[in-house]
Amino acid sequence: IGDGRSVINTLSGGSSLDNAGNIFQTVNSGNLYVDNLSGTVKVTYKDCNANDPTEIYGGNVTINKANANSQIGLYTTNNGVNEENVDKVLNALANKLYYNAYVNGYDNLKGIVGILEGLNSSSVTKQADIKFISTTGQGSLSGNEADGTGANQDDYIANGGHGVIVDGGVVN
Repeated sequence: IGDGRSVINTLSGGSSLDNAGNIFQTVNSGNLYVDNLSGTVKVTYKDCNANDPTEIYGGNVTINKANANSQIGLYTTNNGVNEENVDKVLNALANKLYYNAYVNGYDNLKGIVGILEGLNSSSVTKQADIKFISTTGQGSLSGNEADGTGANQDDYIANGGHGVIVDGGVVN
């Protein structure tokens, strides 16, 4: 898509986070849409504001629909992360994820956020489960709207793009 967004109709991941493929989001990465996810994938955000690590660069990830037992891990580096801001950084990372089907009562996607030890390291120093906000499908640590940023700002899928959920959870 010419506006920097990427649309994937079907993404089949690995069987666990240890053997999942990795999608890298950098400062210039646009939003990523996955119409249907199966298995496990990882998304690593490589860049953040060094003065405010809750400002994580790279586009949002929107999962329209997920098969049962699907999983996604969102990670960022420990650049500027300390004991005082680690939970805020993890919540900001969770806010990068939207699960559209959750709004319609589907709960097939498990989300995990984590802080990596270093840019070239896959070792996780802190990790938390993502909860989804029932009205927007946005990820947060609490599942409460107060910990989200609001509706998905880029409404490509919701307004007739690929993979709109219709009655019964069928993707068209």
